[in-house]
Amino acid sequence: MLKSSSYPLTLTGLLTVSLLFTQPAAADDYILHRGFLGLTYDPVTLSNNESLGLLGLHALMSKGEYAYLGVSGFGAVTGERGGFIAGGYSAGLHIPFNDRFNTDLSIFVGAGGGGAAPQGGGLMVREQVGLDYFAHSYQVGAGISHVHFPNGEIDSIQPYLSFQIPFTTLYASGWEAGELSPVDFSTPLYDRDSSIALSFKRYRGSSLFHSYAQPADSISMFGVEWQQDAHGGFYYTLSTHGAYAGGADGYAEVMAGGGYHWQLSRKTSFGIAMALGSGGGGNVDTGRGLLGSLTINMEQKLTRQLFLSMQGGYTGAMHGEFGGSVVGIALGMRHITPVTTGWEESEPAALPYAATRYRLSLLQQRYYPGTAVQRSDPSKDRNIDLTGLQINMMTGKYFYLTGQALEAWRGEAGGYASGMVGGGLSLPVSRHFALNGELLAGTAGGGGIDVGDGLLAGATISAIAHLSSSLDLEVGWGRVAAYNGGLDAHQLTMAIAYRFIRPER
Repeated sequence: MLKSSSYPLTLTGLLTVSLLFTQPAAADDYILHRGFLGLTYDPVTLSNNESLGLLGLHALMSKGEYAYLGVSGFGAVTGERGGFIAGGYSAGLHIPFNDRFNTDLSIFVGAGGGGAAPQGGGLMVREQVGLDYFAHSYQVGAGISHVHFPNGEIDSIQPYLSFQIPFTTLYASGWEAGELSPVDFSTPLYDRDSSIALSFKRYRGSSLFHSYAQPADSISMFGVEWQQDAHGGFYYTLSTHGAYAGGADGYAEVMAGGGYHWQLSRKTSFGIAMALGSGGGGNVDTGRGLLGSLTINMEQKLTRQLFLSMQGGYTGAMHGEFGGSVVGIALGMRHITPVTTGWEESEPAALPYAATRYRLSLLQQRYYPGTAVQRSDPSKDRNIDLTGLQINMMTGKYFYLTGQALEAWRGEAGGYASGMVGGGLSLPVSRHFALNGELLAGTAGGGGIDVGDGLLAGATISAIAHLSSSLDLEVGWGRVAAYNGGLDAHQLTMAIAYRFIRPER
């Protein structure tokens, strides 16, 4: 029988899945889907009237006339809990009053912690009831939210503020849709560049840590950066990184921002960017958790899609001692996707788009440690439950690239998180079954888990049942281990996955 603390996670997972796989058209049709990017701010109150300001970032897709679902992340930006970060799933309803106002009812269920907060096992639930006002191309809102950790000590009701920007995207359910030509779609389409890159960077400085006795004066980071071109050379970015060297295991950051780039030649560009975000953990002195950065970068195209980027600049905490120079290098892939919003000088897209196959999985994972993995209490060798998302992009008939992010929600490891990338092989056994094998590497930390400097590697073999043209059920078994830490565990993975196609070139 499920423990009471697992009910919210299970129910929201089922709601998310049921909404996600309710499609408005046949599996091989490209559909214009509506969504919105949003920000929320919650002034959460901890025990002894301590304040914890949580900034939320949400990517949500509309389903049907009123429902929506998606993913959300939260990070501390005020208070004394820098490093508190959480992520998970959101589902809700927009119920309109008129053309300008609607009621927003939603629930978030996920996992997180950090910053020495009393998050317990890490399971986080957030409900909200609010009122949104539509103002031209954006909407603002306010209401009441409830943030609580069922297996921890955080339970707070407070007002919240929100800001949302709508967007549209094209994709087709299943893997059967073919090329999309702009002339085949009733709405005018425009080309929009975007990219995804693996990023390595290093911070250097004398004030990185809480204690000057910390032996290292640098922190090495690994992560993923996403970039979307806007208009006239402007672009916006979202990135997440975790420490893997420098004695800062458990340090993680999520940053969002924008910049401008100049095209120096057909293959070379120069840019400048600014970003704000949340970060902390690993004994890094980020104070309340709010970070800011200013960087310059140089990008060189290697092929039509691949590029190499180098950056340098400065990152610092707004209310902590953390601050230092940063240098980095990124290897990425750029692609063009169709959008329905252009500008007066934009020309409608003229070339056909190829069909790129993706697979988005909602994961539930359990670590079975062979030995004790808790640094503070060696007697703690209990299992650890995690939840998160994984995205696969097929690069051929059988091979795929993959990335995943997981947070602990039960097992007295609240605050533990991992982010990994890698590749895999998918072999069809029959029309309804397939076998997947994958290798991943990345960073992890937090929750008192002994991951050494933070470098993590894992391997998984999975059996996949195709329940429909777009829906999969997956069960996998594998192993995950820290490069120079005590974590070494078998892992059981259960997932429900959605297969879809995006038009790209």
